[in-house]
Amino acid sequence: MQLTTLHQLLRLCIVLGSAAGSIFAIVLTAPYVYPFIISSILAILMNPIIRLIEQKTNLNRTAAVGLILLTFLGLCVGGLALAVNEIAQGATYLAKKVPVHFNDFVGYIQRLAEIYVIPYYEKLMSFQQGLGSGQQEAFDENLQAVIQHLSATLGDGIQAALEAFPMMLGKAPLYISVCIVVFLGTFFICKDWEKIIALLDRFLPDLLVSSSKQVGKGMVRACIGFLKAQALLLGLTFVIMCLGFAILRIEHPIATAFFISLVDVVPYLGTGIVFVPWILYSFLTGNFSLTIGLAILYLAIVLQRQLMEPNLLSVQIGLHPLATLIAVFAGFQLLGFIGLLAGPIVLVVLHTLHHTGVLRILWLYIKNGNQT
Repeated sequence: MQLTTLHQLLRLCIVLGSAAGSIFAIVLTAPYVYPFIISSILAILMNPIIRLIEQKTNLNRTAAVGLILLTFLGLCVGGLALAVNEIAQGATYLAKKVPVHFNDFVGYIQRLAEIYVIPYYEKLMSFQQGLGSGQQEAFDENLQAVIQHLSATLGDGIQAALEAFPMMLGKAPLYISVCIVVFLGTFFICKDWEKIIALLDRFLPDLLVSSSKQVGKGMVRACIGFLKAQALLLGLTFVIMCLGFAILRIEHPIATAFFISLVDVVPYLGTGIVFVPWILYSFLTGNFSLTIGLAILYLAIVLQRQLMEPNLLSVQIGLHPLATLIAVFAGFQLLGFIGLLAGPIVLVVLHTLHHTGVLRILWLYIKNGNQT
């Protein structure tokens, strides 16, 4: 009995050690080979579409791969051109409107200062004058220290922002080269997909190959389901914003709704990145009708996403809404903002391993030393 338990513990250590070693190897090598990891993921996602094109048309695999990649590249270039055009039009519009709104905003802040800030400042000065000479010096020193600290903090923030921009521009060649490598890597992996699979079948154990194929198919289904769910949510958000902006008579409602809906993919923040400052600005400038309209519209968007996202993920991926919520919270506690994305991904991986029977195989190996 003790020998059996010892063997089970040994097999458990083998399984945990293999998993930890695989994760460590991926983390260690990812900074050097991440373009090819991205290429492999894209190839896995594209392979079913390529097979469908091969079956429905007379194109060979190389032509099918080229067609898919060229279509994807064309969509990216077209989307970029549309974005640049909309940004140029938006910049022209903002150049006309922002100075007017800014002057109104400055005037409103000035009126607030006259009503609320100046009386307190006068009281503070009268309090300072009523102090003794030593107390006045200490008061002045502390006040100067606070002002210097705020100025230094603001200056450091502005300096960091200004330094980050040229650094991003300096890395533009790196980003372009990575995109080229990813594009070429995806092409070659997709083109030689059957050869790569045959090579892996020859050198890897049968159990590992079959399990990897099952997990790969499950992950593809989960990724496609996740993308479908997000596409539906973004589409609904876009439609709601278009209708809301049209009712509120916002200029360029379709373009504005399109760009704001893209921000909705940011976890937890979403459209609030745009709506919350917009609502505050409208309130501070005295445009209360627009403030109420934007607040109602933002509330409708938040409720729509919060009510539909768990159900859509549950239907498309098969994850329970409570499990998704736990994964998001646990990921945030462990890894911070990155954990908001990593938590659901880990949950999808575990769900896929369970659904494909890999976890059962590992448990039977730990328990009995075989897979039956």
